[in-house]
Amino acid sequence: MVTRFSSISTKNLSNALKTLTIDKSVVATSDYNEFHKMAKRFLLRNTLGSNAQRRHRHHRETMIENISSQFHVLLKEDPLRPVNFREIFESELYGLAMKQALGEDVQSIYVEELGTTLSRKEMYKILVIDMMAGIIEVDWRDFFPYLKWIPNKV
Repeated sequence: MVTRFSSISTKNLSNALKTLTIDKSVVATSDYNEFHKMAKRFLLRNTLGSNAQRRHRHHRETMIENISSQFHVLLKEDPLRPVNFREIFESELYGLAMKQALGEDVQSIYVEELGTTLSRKEMYKILVIDMMAGIIEVDWRDFFPYLKWIPNKV
């Protein structure tokens, strides 16, 4: 006989996680049905496929030129100062993603519901940083029912 372990947590999710996961019904890495598999295939083909690579080549070249010019400016200002590569790459990769998704690198946007204008840094924080922070909080066993058969020593 198989022993069944209670590994699925019953704790309530925070509001952020409920929003991120649509109340535990969506997990970005799961392929539960044909729709998810098809959507993942289309997304990968339209961003990483050979036609997409050709279509977005000028965006990548612009990004490389921008990164190179920023490094040259920093080198001219103070050649001995350490360079924060992460800051430059984050900014340029976010711009590249915006160009590929929306067709332009949006610098700011007015949000009517909030009654304010969001800057590029605020959009980056909301769209990237907050999502990544929310994912870290997730107890992933909640999303995979087959894990209840795995012993949980906690």
